Amino acid sequence: AGGAVCATATDLAKWQAALDSGRVLTPSSLALMRTPTTLADGTKIDYGLGTRLGSLDGHRVLGHAGGESRGGFRPLLESFPDDHLTIVILMNMGDAASPSPVVVTPEIARAALRLKKNALLNLPVPGAELAALSGKYDSDEGPVEIFARDGKLHFRIPGDKTEGVLRRQAENVYAINDNTEARFVMSGGRAEWSMVYIGGLLLDAKYRTR
Repeated sequence: AGGAVCATATDLAKWQAALDSGRVLTPSSLALMRTPTTLADGTKIDYGLGTRLGSLDGHRVLGHAGGESRGGFRPLLESFPDDHLTIVILMNMGDAASPSPVVVTPEIARAALRLKKNALLNLPVPGAELAALSGKYDSDEGPVEIFARDGKLHFRIPGDKTEGVLRRQAENVYAINDNTEARFVMSGGRAEWSMVYIGGLLLDAKYRTR
């Protein structure tokens, strides 16, 4: 459901187990639910039918967060189906300094799966890539500006003082911090989408507006 679900962490873990075991959906329906969406222009987005998709250090992950602005709660359910691992976090909103579930979950996953966090790279940015990625992007989660300065790619959230440097990890792939990554989808020599992943899971798909 899109909201108004009353459950315990154990309830949600049992629900995930029921999905995985085929007690809720047929295998074909479950596979469709976990398949990236193909848009009319051919762009693939790591969002299935109500399921966010991605990978953490090569381990397939899927799940969904709850709306953090609703009801004073911050829930998150993530599953690593190939590793038989499910993580459920239910939190009160707390104060602004408290970590979000999407930040806590990858730390739990890495500990459970004995994964070592890779050090962030800071590769040189080709001039053509700076020009191709710079622009304004937007989604239901809000707008962001991507711009070049001093040979680096930067981001800025309009109306907010949030601004920072994007560290290049690979072609058209940039890290915002240890857990957050922006992957740009190219078309016709320029970026048309900025896909934002946190802990390997797609959290936002921002379409280029300018």
